[in-house]
Amino acid sequence: MVRPYLIAYDISDNKSRTRIFENLKDLGLSPVQNSVFWGYLTVAEFRAAIRLLEKACKDADDRGLAIPISIADIGKAKAINYPENVFVKVDYEVL
Repeated sequence: MVRPYLIAYDISDNKSRTRIFENLKDLGLSPVQNSVFWGYLTVAEFRAAIRLLEKACKDADDRGLAIPISIADIGKAKAINYPENVFVKVDYEVL
């Protein structure tokens, strides 16, 4: 079962920041800002995202957030100046 999540980070090392950006995209998350991702994940994928954040946050100033979002609350969210299809769940077919 999938549910929506918001992942955000502030990582000082360029290489680590680029790596986590690409890895979060590989998990199927969509970048809605430079260091903010949104999308639907399984529990295992969410745990993988947390491990990615923990590994990337090496310096004392590095930060990461992984926030589950209630499906009931999605309708209350307000997205300003985003395309309409950014926060829509996409169903993928496994081949």
